[in-house]
Amino acid sequence: MKANDFFYSSQKPNSQGGAILVMVLLIVAVVSTLAINFAGAFQLSVARSENRWHGAQANAYLLGAEDLALSVLKEDRAEGEVDHLGEIWAQKSEPFPVEGGWLSGRVVDAQGLFNLNSLVGSAGDAGSASSAARFTEEQRRFIRLLQTFESLPLAQGDAVAIVEAIIDWLDSDDRPTGYGGAESNYYNSLDSVYYAGNQNFSSVNELRLVRYITPELYALLEPFLVVLPEKVSININTAPLKLLQTINVSTSLEALSVSDAQELLDSLGSEGYETLAEFENSPAMVGLMPQGTGPDMQGLSISSEYFLLYSESLVAKQRRKLESLVLRTEDKLQIIRRIDG
Repeated sequence: MKANDFFYSSQKPNSQGGAILVMVLLIVAVVSTLAINFAGAFQLSVARSENRWHGAQANAYLLGAEDLALSVLKEDRAEGEVDHLGEIWAQKSEPFPVEGGWLSGRVVDAQGLFNLNSLVGSAGDAGSASSAARFTEEQRRFIRLLQTFESLPLAQGDAVAIVEAIIDWLDSDDRPTGYGGAESNYYNSLDSVYYAGNQNFSSVNELRLVRYITPELYALLEPFLVVLPEKVSININTAPLKLLQTINVSTSLEALSVSDAQELLDSLGSEGYETLAEFENSPAMVGLMPQGTGPDMQGLSISSEYFLLYSESLVAKQRRKLESLVLRTEDKLQIIRRIDG
């Protein structure tokens, strides 16, 4: 055997061993990478499963709160037709603990708010823009409401123009109402082009699209507004002070003062009025009206059919909200719509 043959044969095993080592290291690296990926995917899958489970659990709690509220409203209707803020459904409650978190809920009389869809209806001739007779009583009340915000005072003419624009948003034609109306021709001229709704409002947020409705004005109005599928009366027993300010004689577009409306609110007591006549002829109301006149009682009531249910739940880190609109009549209790939060 030659020396160089010996040298080659003695190096070959070491060379093979190095190649094997490299292969082993590559295999270990691949296996480690796969293991990390599998572990990450498994953890992500577990986290997703937990989130789905906790989310489903939170949603189940919300539906349970909804069922409870429906039962309370059903029992309340069986006890009488008058609705007021002294009843069980109107009482505030603290969040109570449930497995894995907490649950809260409250019921609001939707007819204690102003229904934007009650503004539907044509207005009369604009020859006298300040004439109350041009408008329906619901439209007159909204004109008054617009004038009640001290932080954003509006002249009566400005309030009239806003209502004219809302009337145009609701009606199906393309003829502007009065001097302040706005149809699709106006909205098409804006930088962000869109069309007038020409139908009932689908949400309170839609009001922000209407001419003259600034973000500041919307923020002030929004707490007192609701969108319902039909015209309904305002419940005087559950209406806030702002809406009581909108009650006046039919010939006036002026709102009641805060102090006058507070008298009406105080006169309700803890159980409100049992009849509209009792409210109309109460010393508080009679004392506010010009002698020989009385308030326009159209569109007012002492009972309600529409209610809003607000529920919220937290399970682990999953937080869910639900808003439900309920129609309650003598023979029916129905969920009209649900909005997930």
